[in-house]
Amino acid sequence: MQDVAEIDSALIHLVGYLARRVAELGGSSQLELFKGAEQDNELPERFGRVGDSVRNLRTLVERGEKFHTIYADPPWPYANEASRAAAVNHYPTMPVEEIRAEPVSELTEDQAHLHLWTTNAFLREALDVIQAWGFEFKSCLVWVKDEMGMGNYWRVSHEFLLLGVRGSLRFQDRTLQSWIRAGRTVHSRKPGKIRSLIERASPAPYLELYGREELPNSAWTVYGNQVERRLF
Repeated sequence: MQDVAEIDSALIHLVGYLARRVAELGGSSQLELFKGAEQDNELPERFGRVGDSVRNLRTLVERGEKFHTIYADPPWPYANEASRAAAVNHYPTMPVEEIRAEPVSELTEDQAHLHLWTTNAFLREALDVIQAWGFEFKSCLVWVKDEMGMGNYWRVSHEFLLLGVRGSLRFQDRTLQSWIRAGRTVHSRKPGKIRSLIERASPAPYLELYGREELPNSAWTVYGNQVERRLF
């Protein structure tokens, strides 16, 4: 009940803030209002803790957030325009150096799991990222796709979900297999069932990096430039 009361209080605070901003600005879009809230730092800290989404990981670092599980789908910079159907045409990509430099280690508990997506083209780089973020590579899950993909050698019909471990944290569920079969969806979007598998394998709280959508589960925090609604 205390959590409900805190959320209600935060919502009342937010509604009051929006009303003041509408009056001051003479009418603004919702996006402009939330941007103003971010700049003015008026949104209460508690408001973002349920179904949270952020666009700057430093926000979480400054709040002292720590996570037992990191789930990441980096926007790898494919140089070949034919690779992954020209990823840059579908979403902004990042240099590997910037991905490595994300402050993930500052957001991770001493006992933690990292689930990191990669493909054949960036397998070596992904292993480097795992190390840079403070984890040790342990294993992987293979997503077998129903459709045939591109490729200069084998026609690629799979992706890897690499597992990194910090400390000695074991899987909560020891019955999980190392592959799943699922068809493609929107460009680069991963099967939704992966999150449920991660929840079975790894403990909360969860941080999803480079996410596409907010999640109703309060155990998840989502960071990404394509999240439909952002509060920070």
